[in-house]
Amino acid sequence: MKASDTLPNSKKRNPLQMEEKEDFVRAARSTFQKDVDADRHNIEPAREDMQFAIGDQWDINDRNRRQALRKPVLTVNRLPAFIAQYLGSWEQTDTTLTVMPTKGGTKLAADIRKGLIRSITREPMAKHALYTAMETAYICGQGNFGIELVDNEYDVFEKDIRLKAYDDPFSVVWDRASREPSGADARRCFAMEWITQEDYRDQYPNAKPNSKGWQGDELDYTTMTAHGWEVEEMVRICYFWQMKDEPVTLGLEAETGDVIDVSDWTEDQIAAGLAVDEDGQPIMRETTRPYAECYVLGDEVLDGPFRLNISRLPVFRVEGWALQEAAVRYRWGFVRNAKDPQRLHNYWRSILAEELQKSPASKWLLDSTAMQGGLADKFRNAHRDGDNVLFWDSQSDGAKPEFIPPPMMNQAVLTEAQMSVQDIKDVTNKHEASLGVQSNEVSGKAITARQRVSELGDRIYLANMNIAQGECAKVINQLIPEVYDTNRVIKITADDDQVVLQEINGIYGDQTPDITGGKYDIVSTVGPSYATKREEAVDTMLTLMNHMPQTANYIADILARNMDIPGADEISERLMSLLPPGMVDPERLSPRAQQRFQAQMEQQQEQQAQQQQVQMIMMQKQLEKLSAEIQDISARAAKSMAQAEVAASQVGVEAASVESKHALGQEKNIIDAARVGVDIDNQRIDVAKMGVDMAMAVDKSEREQRNDVQEGQGTGAGQQTQAQASGQQG
Repeated sequence: MKASDTLPNSKKRNPLQMEEKEDFVRAARSTFQKDVDADRHNIEPAREDMQFAIGDQWDINDRNRRQALRKPVLTVNRLPAFIAQYLGSWEQTDTTLTVMPTKGGTKLAADIRKGLIRSITREPMAKHALYTAMETAYICGQGNFGIELVDNEYDVFEKDIRLKAYDDPFSVVWDRASREPSGADARRCFAMEWITQEDYRDQYPNAKPNSKGWQGDELDYTTMTAHGWEVEEMVRICYFWQMKDEPVTLGLEAETGDVIDVSDWTEDQIAAGLAVDEDGQPIMRETTRPYAECYVLGDEVLDGPFRLNISRLPVFRVEGWALQEAAVRYRWGFVRNAKDPQRLHNYWRSILAEELQKSPASKWLLDSTAMQGGLADKFRNAHRDGDNVLFWDSQSDGAKPEFIPPPMMNQAVLTEAQMSVQDIKDVTNKHEASLGVQSNEVSGKAITARQRVSELGDRIYLANMNIAQGECAKVINQLIPEVYDTNRVIKITADDDQVVLQEINGIYGDQTPDITGGKYDIVSTVGPSYATKREEAVDTMLTLMNHMPQTANYIADILARNMDIPGADEISERLMSLLPPGMVDPERLSPRAQQRFQAQMEQQQEQQAQQQQVQMIMMQKQLEKLSAEIQDISARAAKSMAQAEVAASQVGVEAASVESKHALGQEKNIIDAARVGVDIDNQRIDVAKMGVDMAMAVDKSEREQRNDVQEGQGTGAGQQTQAQASGQQG
């Protein structure tokens, strides 16, 4: 971390004077040594655990004694398989973060912050930092990772937040009073790294010549020297992080009711801007605010101080197993308890090799007569010439040769070697099913149950990593308003690991939201990773489609999208195009697929409009036909009435009969006219319903696709009005 890698606050920086620097370095060295001594009971066994996992598994005296006697010294290291299983199990999980707006925050800004945090923690270097911390926590009981600020790749005037890996778990020395698994309660820590003399002079040109850097641990020097490193060519530097508190004055703002910092306000500003109590006094109080401060140290102060406005140190600890006794805290990983079974396994495998080495080869017992006849060389070299036939003359070669097999292996040695393997599985809680080896479990449920038992034994590591990742997310959330405080474009990662670009802090409202204001809380939970969830989703959907085939057409696109196969997205998009318009989410489509979908929707709308227009024309023709029938019935009724009147005047006697018939005919005509009227009313109702349905469909399509369809809607409304007018005229 250099000056450009931090976020200095010039208003709060208080550089040390030359006289103070020596005292500061001396006090820091004293504190460092006390913290190291307080944790030495964990550091030294953890170093041994790491060397043991690498393969240094024999006691040096036992190794030398057996080698002097020319006895086998075998190391059959079974621990890497268990370590890989632990890490693989962890990689199948995912820490889900939820950002919740509290005071002054918005849901939109919370979602963007969440996506930004996911993007930061899923960068390749971030994955390496988390993986290394988890690996060393498994092996020796402690891992570490941190946060650093780096220059933006495309703009040196902007910063980005990045996770920092500490590959050496012993390069971070924690406050000896810290008890919280992630180090959230630590008031200081020392994060160290080794660099070459050339890099040291390039990064810190003002440092003293021939500087030896920060004091090194004797075990570090021993390890580096044993592996060929020239210690004189390396320099260790230390990033000394401390938590500080500064006094602040908080007040209650009159207009919004928010609690704000009024430390720099004048009396007039306080009187005008703060709420008052019953006595007329401004509502405010004195308190302190934490921040993290860093100095870069060698054998002098190389750089700093640098300040981050966060509530804890930007370094995070990942513990393995931990127990507290009085003021002493013990930490260890799974290797600690697997060392003795592994040593026994190596010992018995070496004894087995020794027994094989000592055992004589197979032999032949020949008569002295055969020896004189030269038969001995034939039997002695029979295994070399490949001839499976041996000749023996009972008359001249004496007694029949007798084959003497080699002695049987010591079964006790074999049994002990197998028992040591089982002991390793027992102490690590990793058995055949969880290691992918066939065992007594046959059914899928039985295998899954055994795997879950093994996973339960890993929960302590997963829980501690979840705590550390949750604390990391909180620190990133606190840094966002200071690092991402300008108008810029950032990458955000959704829950399904889809990466999109988002402009922030712009002038276009919700399209470029401001993410610097408000307060937000972080909640973290551990569950299956998205890849695991996707595999389970595929199995569940296939089962659902088998039991309910009618659902296949509606979930086929989701099924294809969750499959881990080449072209899955394209298959999903093509299947999605077959769905009804209301079931398609255009946001999930690629830009090219969105264009195809848009064209398809426009084509469907045109077809629907044409079909509705044809239906309206047919309805109008039916109405015209009904109107003509009504006019014809009315004409025939008038003609009947005229004929009845003429007949009544000519024949008086038949008047009553004609009148009666006329009345009957008139009633029949009235009934027919009424029926036609009912049919017309029904047709009008159908026309009205069709118009309403068409208007609703056009409106729904407009809202879904966000297209301006005012002209099409007006045409539909005009056709409906014309149809109704024609009906009224009829």
